[in-house]
Amino acid sequence: MIGEITEKNGWLYVSIERPADWKLPTFFPLVDATFKKIEENHERKPRRIVFDVSSLDFIDSTIVSLFLQAARMTTTAEKNAIVVSREHTRDLLCLLGIDKLFDLYQSEKEWMEAQ
Repeated sequence: MIGEITEKNGWLYVSIERPADWKLPTFFPLVDATFKKIEENHERKPRRIVFDVSSLDFIDSTIVSLFLQAARMTTTAEKNAIVVSREHTRDLLCLLGIDKLFDLYQSEKEWMEAQ
């Protein structure tokens, strides 16, 4: 896994971190394992998902694919959320249209206050 999965405020909270020693051939299986864990948690108890990527310096297609898989999995009319603190990462997510699928927050505190 590339992060920790917990429950906060009734949401599935996924904190994503890139391992310091990550290499492309081993990173994809980590992303897949993380999605499987999200899927298992969601099947047991369907709920909205928040991804915290505030510790990442950049987001690549593997992380974007994780967001899109999660968006397809949830059926609620309400949006899931992403905590993204870096402005250039937020700009990229908006450019890709991810902000249409997820509410974006600058910090965990901002996300918590919006609940």
